[in-house]
Amino acid sequence: MKTARVYLVERLASTLQVVNECDSGGIGPHEFAWLADGKTLAVANGGILTHPDKPRIKLNIDSMAPNLAIIDFDAKKVLERVPGKEPKASIRHLAIADNDLVIVGMQYEGSPLNKVPLVATYSGSGWDSIEMPDEDLAKMKQYTGSVCVDPTTGYALVTSPRGHQLTFWNTREQQYLGKKHYRDISGLAFDSSSQCFFATTGLGKAYTVSIDSFLELNEQKLLSKQPNLKWDNHVTRV
Repeated sequence: MKTARVYLVERLASTLQVVNECDSGGIGPHEFAWLADGKTLAVANGGILTHPDKPRIKLNIDSMAPNLAIIDFDAKKVLERVPGKEPKASIRHLAIADNDLVIVGMQYEGSPLNKVPLVATYSGSGWDSIEMPDEDLAKMKQYTGSVCVDPTTGYALVTSPRGHQLTFWNTREQQYLGKKHYRDISGLAFDSSSQCFFATTGLGKAYTVSIDSFLELNEQKLLSKQPNLKWDNHVTRV
């Protein structure tokens, strides 16, 4: 099967004029983030080949090869291609903690009976999967919807909209800390000024989630409810 090259493209917001472009380093780039130097990108390449005319049909599940690509965007150079630990665990979402620790969330394309970690970190020396209890892993339905991290503390949230789970992690200690049930929760963003996460759902709800209240297992604050809106997987704080 012929594989097309996939590009990341930088455009001017005012005119959409192309300013720069670079090979993504893999198939199916889904999310990227800047490392601390502001010049190097970490790219989550899901590894799933599709066709533009039928984007929902997955063509290469038996041979898919997800990776994390580290790219010097200005130089248009792929510095690293880090294969995923599990070939059928599509690397879809990522965030950057301090010291350029990359935390990724995955979507597993194998048997629904398999127990495969969905959250891992990469520090430049290899992958570290963060284990969680089998019961909690099963509730995530082999699917993550968004990853967000407080870069100063290393605390991170990972959502599973299919499993209706908001999960909490300590990336510095490589620990899973717990979960809460929010129906169709997916989008995440972090506000450094208030030290709060924002979480959105496909049912039009938006929440603020503080680190302290989560650790104390208190209820989170419902920020807004818009029944006519359906928030998707990604949210950006501007």
